[in-house]
Amino acid sequence: MNYILFFLILLLALAIVLGLIKPSIVIFRGAKTRKKVITVYGLAILLAFVLFAITIDDKGSKSKNKENDTLKNEAVAVAPFASVIYDVSCTGSNKESVDLFKTFSPVTISIYYSNDKFRMIEKEGTAGNIIADFSNKQVFFLDSLTKTATKATCTDMEAAMKDENMRKLMPTHYRAILEETPETLNICGFKCKKFKLVKSGFVKAYATAVVWITNDIILKQIRFDFQTKNRRILTPLPLQVGIDGGTILKMEVNENNVIATYTAISISTNKPAYNLFELPEKYQIKEE
Repeated sequence: MNYILFFLILLLALAIVLGLIKPSIVIFRGAKTRKKVITVYGLAILLAFVLFAITIDDKGSKSKNKENDTLKNEAVAVAPFASVIYDVSCTGSNKESVDLFKTFSPVTISIYYSNDKFRMIEKEGTAGNIIADFSNKQVFFLDSLTKTATKATCTDMEAAMKDENMRKLMPTHYRAILEETPETLNICGFKCKKFKLVKSGFVKAYATAVVWITNDIILKQIRFDFQTKNRRILTPLPLQVGIDGGTILKMEVNENNVIATYTAISISTNKPAYNLFELPEKYQIKEE
């Protein structure tokens, strides 16, 4: 339709040119004057321009609506509650460093959250066990041997990065730079795309790293740094790396032939059991 109107406008413009030279060529009835040529064909061109503009606007609106529908269909809301368990393994030719990593690193890290309540449980390694109620500003390190809950503090990297000056100062701490690859992998039933991690403030510059990201489930930004005077524990590396619109379900970091791999072995957006976020009975609260 647009092409027809375009050629019609060209023909009408040609008719005006010819009519100004010889009105009788384009005026077939009544007075054959140049004034009549401009009046008749000028109005015709104006009408054609209006129709042309309407059809372009209509096409653009349909295209925009289609694009918005696609984005709407692909949009996934951030899960208000969820649980995810990462398996942690380490391999590589640098045996001494691999053994050191295995000594201090947990073999699994379980994360649970429900709105402002949070729980993280590490198996083996440093065996971190953290419970937090951010709405009441309460954070505890739990010790199952001494039955104590030691008060701790928490730094929320995502909240800190809301400051524009911080984002400018530490851009790759805020959001990692990624390079998409054609590879995909199914993890926990979710299709994940593989990305090369070009740069991140959480991965050393000389290390190489790749991540597998799903857009089908989006967890909250769980970028926490928990501390007491004598202890510090961060949420797992795949959750520390800042990305938008997806969740890292697998991450592999190669640092001097020490290859650490974090792989989600379970993930759910069902509401975790409430007692996960309660201090266990007979635990004594300890100041540090």
